[in-house]
Amino acid sequence: MYPGVKNMKNMIGRNIKYLRDTHNLSQEQLAEKLGVSRQTIAKWESGETTPDIEHCAELALMFTISLDALATCPLDDLVTEQNTHADG
Repeated sequence: MYPGVKNMKNMIGRNIKYLRDTHNLSQEQLAEKLGVSRQTIAKWESGETTPDIEHCAELALMFTISLDALATCPLDDLVTEQNTHADG
């Protein structure tokens, strides 16, 4: 496995959970939108498995983010940082 791939896998799961939570979706609701099971969403969020490229693209479109951001950016940290700068 290439260096960084494990981190990317964890980042995708972390971002899916963050995006799902910020859009007030349950795992079941997101699963229904994507045509997968709730257990699949749980596995993605935990980093146990990773969504295929089609599901990643669908998630990116659904949440209006780039595939790059989904895979590599800690979205929850970015939002916290932006809010901190806006307040300061």
